[in-house]
Amino acid sequence: MARTILVVDDEAVLLETIAYNLEQAGYRVMTAGDGLHALEALARVRPDL
Repeated sequence: MARTILVVDDEAVLLETIAYNLEQAGYRVMTAGDGLHALEALARVRPDL
């Protein structure tokens, strides 16, 4: 089972780039564009990092 990483960044291009590279490395990636969305994601799922 792939480890899950939550990536948070307000720069969309950087967020997409990081997510893409982590997915290529075999990780399951969740993304959030700001702190509020990150907290909402954490309320639903517990990522590994």
